[in-house]
Amino acid sequence: MISRAILTLILPILFCSPLSAGGGDLKSLMDKYDMKYWEFNLNITNLSTRISGNVVLQAISTTPLDTFVCELSSQMTIDSILFNNTSVPYIHINDLILIKQKVVIPAGQLFSVSVFYYGASDPSGRGKGINNAIAEGTNRVTWTLSEPFFSYKWWPCKQDLRDKADSVAINLTTSRGNLAGSNGIIESVSDIDSNTQCFKWKCRYPIAFYLVFFAVSNYYDYSFYTAIPGRSDSLLVQNFVYSKNYATAHKADIDQTGPLLRLFSSLFGEYPFMKEKYGHCMTPGTAMEHQTMTTIDRFDFWLVAHEMSHHWFGDYVTCSNWHDIWLNEGFASYAEYIAYEFLKSKTTAASWLANTHKTVKTGPAGSIYVPGAFIKDDSRIFDWRLSYRKGASIIHILRYLINDDEKFFKMLRAWLSQNANSVASAEDFKKIAESETGLDLTAFFEQWYYGKGYPVYRFKWDQTDKEIHITINQKNILAGKPGFSIPLEVKIQYLLENEVVRLLVDKSENSFTLPIKSIVTEVSLDPGNNILCDIQKIED
Repeated sequence: MISRAILTLILPILFCSPLSAGGGDLKSLMDKYDMKYWEFNLNITNLSTRISGNVVLQAISTTPLDTFVCELSSQMTIDSILFNNTSVPYIHINDLILIKQKVVIPAGQLFSVSVFYYGASDPSGRGKGINNAIAEGTNRVTWTLSEPFFSYKWWPCKQDLRDKADSVAINLTTSRGNLAGSNGIIESVSDIDSNTQCFKWKCRYPIAFYLVFFAVSNYYDYSFYTAIPGRSDSLLVQNFVYSKNYATAHKADIDQTGPLLRLFSSLFGEYPFMKEKYGHCMTPGTAMEHQTMTTIDRFDFWLVAHEMSHHWFGDYVTCSNWHDIWLNEGFASYAEYIAYEFLKSKTTAASWLANTHKTVKTGPAGSIYVPGAFIKDDSRIFDWRLSYRKGASIIHILRYLINDDEKFFKMLRAWLSQNANSVASAEDFKKIAESETGLDLTAFFEQWYYGKGYPVYRFKWDQTDKEIHITINQKNILAGKPGFSIPLEVKIQYLLENEVVRLLVDKSENSFTLPIKSIVTEVSLDPGNNILCDIQKIED
């Protein structure tokens, strides 16, 4: 056995590349190939985080390739590696696997790497890796959670958002009495021996590395089919829940999946994975949009809506970098509002929006955009106040700014269809939004997405026989930060009626004179609570 210290010294010589802390420079070698297919053949149990088996990676070289690099936790033990079905020497250090080629692989050549390994994952961060826990008192569950960059904790991978595999097969062998859930559809369940079975799942849609998962327990399968607008066939909704009693007790909550799938398909475009399924695997303390099968700990309406909508915003179209996680989490959070608005009531939706604004205003610092200094900090990437709640708030503000729901949802469908099964950035979204709406959104993104804080409005008014004079002053809640420019709704209340006008507030001091119909009894700003802001009336 070669010591870690000696390996650290000789690796730069062997691979002609500097070895930085964590293998940062060596990771750049992963840019030399494009993932095509993953195949998992794993032995798993619901009793521990230990796994064994092999994973096959198929890829195409994008440039001449003399060194293959992928990621796998050093806590895992490798038995052997096959490169194009031939056993090869390798080095496994600093959570990286390195294979030096005897003959350079030319650009454009398909190759495969099979890694045989075993070990028990030690979850990092917020339970990332493989987890094991007891649920509902008796069910023991083992499940994976990889987002944003913890896939390497349990399988050899290339963790690059830009490089989706075209498809994935997940073959899971476990004890009889268990169900093993994963991506795609079950192609077969076969007996290995009297004690074990193999569940063979296949996902034929492009998929990002962090969306691959498994969950195993003595689940009960509560499945049904639901109609999708515009289609003559139905979609399988497959739910692995803790027990038949749980399915009976929570049937109404689980069944809400159907109406949500129909709503989102009508607004965002057809469910993106129609040829496979949508479903849930129950896992303790977890909610994660694994492609075609969300892991979830309960069936709260808002939570089901959030994770389901990720299958459009996150799975179908994935953010191309973690700076722009808003494209996943902000839109999924706003889908909660949309679900309340269309399937519950506008009053419930308004309450959601008010609570969301309240959450954002608990700490006004920080931008929705994740700065480079925090791009490896998953707690900052998934900041509840910024990425989720403020992210949802500005989508609502954009909808308000467009002021045309038909155009707003058409814009969302264009965004999804133009980036289908791929990745994109916030700047890509901005371009499509501008093209679809005809608006210049440069100031909007600078203020709300890249910028910090929110506006504080102070106003007063007085009237004459024929006119009303309204003064609106504004500042950023954060001292020293620039103000905002947005048309602000103003409600003018008369004795027997009211009217709402939009006034462009774009300076620190803004004055308006408007004709009036009769005596004005009250004036209020942002009556629909559409804008994330504070409002204060200046008393004489």
